[in-house]
Amino acid sequence: MLDTVGVLQGDALDDNLRAAMTLRDCTVFVRFPDNGNNEKIEARLGDLDVKSVEKMSYWKDTDTMQRHARSILYLLPSSTTRSLCATLLLLQQSA
Repeated sequence: MLDTVGVLQGDALDDNLRAAMTLRDCTVFVRFPDNGNNEKIEARLGDLDVKSVEKMSYWKDTDTMQRHARSILYLLPSSTTRSLCATLLLLQQSA
């Protein structure tokens, strides 16, 4: 396991923590075949840049915000409402 304590408690100089943060932030492209020819599902990874020590405070802030958002979303009554709120929070984060 690369990261046993999480970004909030981890050491920014720890290579394992930075590798774990890189994997948390990667993009996975998945291609599902749409025919019945028994084609395999394809998956590719992207955005695998190693997280820099200088951006660790950003990742800590992001992790804190996501933890708060998750705790609020679980209190909402419907999955549709939770999905909408999650989308809005992610959009706000990327702004």
